[in-house]
Amino acid sequence: MKSLLKIVLCAAMFNVVVIAQDGKTAVKPVKPVTPVTPVTPAVKPAPRPSDSWSEDKSISYMYGSTIGRQLGDPRTPFNIDFKAFIEGLQDAFNKKDLQITEQRMQQISMAFQQKMQAKANDQQKLQAKAAEKGIGALKKGIAYLAANKKKEGVKETASGLQYRVITEGKGAKPTATDKVKVHYKGTLIDGTEFDSSYKRNKPFEASLAGGVIPGWLEGMKLMAVGSKFEFTIPHNLAYGERGQGSIGPNEVLVFEIEMISIVK
Repeated sequence: MKSLLKIVLCAAMFNVVVIAQDGKTAVKPVKPVTPVTPVTPAVKPAPRPSDSWSEDKSISYMYGSTIGRQLGDPRTPFNIDFKAFIEGLQDAFNKKDLQITEQRMQQISMAFQQKMQAKANDQQKLQAKAAEKGIGALKKGIAYLAANKKKEGVKETASGLQYRVITEGKGAKPTATDKVKVHYKGTLIDGTEFDSSYKRNKPFEASLAGGVIPGWLEGMKLMAVGSKFEFTIPHNLAYGERGQGSIGPNEVLVFEIEMISIVK
């Protein structure tokens, strides 16, 4: 019996060796190990000296910085004399005799308030005058557009832009994304010239993707290279109710524009 068992074990061992040598041993594939993404540690802000300050010092600094921010506002209506400011702060804090009497302080305060009120009144007058001028310009502009529309050769688009062809070019027309090179002259409806590339002797390059007034964007898309048009631009397609520089609010503008080329 023992001999038979030895024979069976030897046969089994022999089969294992043969299978291994033939390369026919079934090996289970090893699953790839997904690498663990390291967690980036949160970067702590660099320590500041104030981190170790006492509560009193921190609050004091907070109030000082708040006052400094307020006084540093560009709208502050007077120039800060820091030396005098610190002296006044220290004298009052230390309960010293102030260098300006209470009566004088009241006089200074009252005079300053009167000065600021006078400036506010002047500003209100200017705003009222500008509003009145804007209403007048709006009325004149409406009348001008109505009369100009009836002139021979003048056409009007759906937006209210009016144009007249002076010279019809034979070149390509720009698209909404093109950049163009033009010469132009701009005037108010009373004939006052406010800008001219001709006088600067330098053509102007404009992007139809933006950067110029809506009247220009719409008008130049109508022009082929080599064209010269006259545009009468309502205020809402120009600089609107605010105006721009020498152009007042609600002004209708007249432009002669010559399309020189499309810039590639």
